[in-house]
Amino acid sequence: MAKFIYKYESVKKVKESLEKKAQKEVASIDLKIEKVKNEILEVDEKRKQISLSGEENDIVKASELHSKIYYAKYLEEHKKSLLEKLGKLELEKKTLLDELVKKSKEHKIFKTLEEKHLQNFITEENKNDQIRMDDISVQKFVRKMK
Repeated sequence: MAKFIYKYESVKKVKESLEKKAQKEVASIDLKIEKVKNEILEVDEKRKQISLSGEENDIVKASELHSKIYYAKYLEEHKKSLLEKLGKLELEKKTLLDELVKKSKEHKIFKTLEEKHLQNFITEENKNDQIRMDDISVQKFVRKMK
């Protein structure tokens, strides 16, 4: 029996490596998104601490109040920039997921094609084996008849 050789093996390997690369990119974006979400939570926590610290003391200096207000504005601006960054990352993730789906489909197509070629190869080999067996049987029959 001959050995099965898939003629598109190199293309299949390239498609597989591209799919793995896309998976890594999606995972990387997920990590970035998680990091930004954690930063947003930290900013929210800092804003809560600022508002709670004013309630402890009834007497607050004007300079302290002024600096807290500016710090709160800074935190709000920082949160807005983080939310914008999060939106961009989510959009990039969506794009990368679309690419990953496309690459997965391509890889699956080549895998299916390989299975079809293997099935055709097996069928052809079985057919050739049957022809050889028939030839051997005919030769044995002819020898017996002589």
